[in-house]
Amino acid sequence: MASSQESLPINDRENPYFVEAYPTPTTPSQFLSLLSAFPTTPTRELVQPYLSYETGLRKAFARPHAVVGGPDDLISIYDGHESSFRIRIADRETTAADKYIMPLKRKEVLGGQPAIAGSFAKFCENFDAFTHGILHDINWSNIVVAGSAALLPLLPRRKKRSTASAAVERPLENYFDNIAKASDIDIFLYGIHDEQVAIRRISEIDATIRKNQRIIVGEGLSLHTKNAVTFIAPRYPHRHVQVILRLYDSITEILTGFDVDCACVAFDGKKVYSSPRGITAISTRTNTVDLTRRSPSYENRLFKYRQHKFDVFWELLDRSQIQSLDFEKTKPWHFKGLARLVMFERLLQTGYSRPYYIHRNFKRVDGVRDPALVTKNHFHSSGYTSIEIPHSVSFTADKVRKFVKKHAKEPFTYGTLNELLCQRSTGWRSGEISPTLKFIKEDCGRQMIGSFYPSTADDWTQMAYGGLAENEEEESDENEESSSSDPSLPSSRSGRRRIKRWAGKCVAQARYLRRHWRSSLESKIRAIAHST
Repeated sequence: MASSQESLPINDRENPYFVEAYPTPTTPSQFLSLLSAFPTTPTRELVQPYLSYETGLRKAFARPHAVVGGPDDLISIYDGHESSFRIRIADRETTAADKYIMPLKRKEVLGGQPAIAGSFAKFCENFDAFTHGILHDINWSNIVVAGSAALLPLLPRRKKRSTASAAVERPLENYFDNIAKASDIDIFLYGIHDEQVAIRRISEIDATIRKNQRIIVGEGLSLHTKNAVTFIAPRYPHRHVQVILRLYDSITEILTGFDVDCACVAFDGKKVYSSPRGITAISTRTNTVDLTRRSPSYENRLFKYRQHKFDVFWELLDRSQIQSLDFEKTKPWHFKGLARLVMFERLLQTGYSRPYYIHRNFKRVDGVRDPALVTKNHFHSSGYTSIEIPHSVSFTADKVRKFVKKHAKEPFTYGTLNELLCQRSTGWRSGEISPTLKFIKEDCGRQMIGSFYPSTADDWTQMAYGGLAENEEEESDENEESSSSDPSLPSSRSGRRRIKRWAGKCVAQARYLRRHWRSSLESKIRAIAHST
């Protein structure tokens, strides 16, 4: 990292230019030492200069071919400071409680408790259990696992979680299956500028994963969407693995682009990295709202990490302005911005017991995932697919293929990786998508220079502070019904309800007759068998 008082050069290849440098008390890599030196100072106060510095990096990454970011911009977590990396409660003690959304209980945030797994060996044990060993003996050159697949093994194991399951042999594997049933493993490529080299690396990754899954190399099914290639797990409990089709320059560039603070964690096979923003979230167990990073799935992802004991803080929150929202009559996905977080808070307060399913349903509606590198096409420029890929005991790879074929709204190609790499793929293809792997060309950090339009505070709070207008609710209902109904059906809502009830009765009657006929047939067969 350049001196905090100097201009920061960010392009050595062509047309060099400079951006304003942001002074920081130390290099970002020393942020954990700074926290140790000021144990009673609010963490959000200490991190502010580093957030400004990261903003400078985001602006730099928004430029084409930016060369910026070095080893001093990331914290190597297990580098002698892990024993002092503990939960900090100074922020909660000095901040009004009503600024927190979906707040954690006091007993869930105990000051002074370890914030992370106690050693790198313990992290590796957790990581191996989370991934079910499918990355064993992988070549880690120029790749990292980032996001929740790196964060969850980093956190201390929670107490009072079941570790017994018939579907999972090792108790620790079952622990991660319980707390993160639907989490995929997301792999990012960095430091590679030749697409053919990157494709060879993807082939190597696939070969290693399939070997560890005990599948013949070349026979595992993969899903190719515009922005990612996903190696489909052959069976439960193995997780799906996504390789993001973007070539990053550095790990710093990858972590700088994540929207949710606590997700800023990466593992390169040797070290676990984070940024001051990520360290702040992990040490306080809080994600701070940043509307400049808001993606279409932002609120859903904040709720997702609330299930992993990270609440949300927004300094501008004024609860006195929040209107009474009718959560019973309004479809949940009609709530936008702050109103959606308020709805999630209500669900947690009423003891909603199936957070995974509501998160999955919201994902279906919004069709987006992490991180928040959104392009003008509303696809994540990091390459995550919007297609839901189920993960449960009942889904084999072939059932996943059928599910995707039936439900996918985004173009995709399905087949073995060799088929996806061929000029003429023999795999199943839907919509317009290249038969070969194409890497994303849009620049990371694009939201900093105009093609992404983040919400203002007024936009984000409009529904929560102003309420859901009656005509707006009716319009949403009509749009939903018109999009899902046949044009030949009656136009009135009451008419469509009658037809739905009639169709439901027909289906129920057909099921009854089928069961009755099957039972009668089985009785006749048994009678014949007995008589002979």
